[in-house]
Amino acid sequence: GYERFMPYFYPNPSTIIDYLGEFNLITFNEEELKIEYEENPVIKLVSLTGADARDYAALDSLLHPFEGKPYASDKISQALLNILRYYREKGKTLASINRVDFRNGTLTIAVSEGVIDSIKIIGNKRTHPEVILREIPMKPGQPFNIKKLERALKNLRSTNLFEALEAEI
Repeated sequence: GYERFMPYFYPNPSTIIDYLGEFNLITFNEEELKIEYEENPVIKLVSLTGADARDYAALDSLLHPFEGKPYASDKISQALLNILRYYREKGKTLASINRVDFRNGTLTIAVSEGVIDSIKIIGNKRTHPEVILREIPMKPGQPFNIKKLERALKNLRSTNLFEALEAEI
């Protein structure tokens, strides 16, 4: 009786080990409670590419703790979400993670900061484009920043030169 129902009252051993995130192969036989595992390879180096120098230090502090530790996909996923949160808090809403690769002990994370290709002014008939562009604190080649765009629109509206302003990304 009682022993037969015990496994239902405790978490599945696989769930507990998966949560630890340090093993890549887990098999067990619940009758014997035998768990076999193979430990994940160790992350020797974390390489971050595509980040602006001003953002690199903050992002590196999120990733550096993984060096010397076993690869754990759930913990890496959480770090990737934290990278995206960092960018969103800075207003870089177009930032993305393009690639995550783990080979030969090196974890490579490639980010794109959402760089502006061009700024087009459409529908303007009266105001010289340079007047409009000087109110936009972003230039092609720089990362897009929603906070700067909001400030630019506010500045342009305050000139009373326009009936309507709209930004499209």
